[in-house]
Amino acid sequence: MVFFAIRVVAERRGATTWHPHHIAERYQLFTLIVLGEVVLSTSVAIQSGIDAGNPAPIHVIAGLLCALVALTLIVRHRSSTRTP
Repeated sequence: MVFFAIRVVAERRGATTWHPHHIAERYQLFTLIVLGEVVLSTSVAIQSGIDAGNPAPIHVIAGLLCALVALTLIVRHRSSTRTP
């Protein structure tokens, strides 16, 4: 509940300003952090599969990771080439 009170306290004297580019940059950085965590989790899952001697999930996980990275790059490219 304290989280919701922050805006009320911050805007007692007037509305706070925000910049759309700043919000977009924060979401882009958040996406990169999530992508890094996915890569880390995938590498741990692949290592677990290798240790267990089961290579089948390794190929599936590696394929999904490649698809996720490709999708992220495609979306970022499309958003960077879009004109307002």
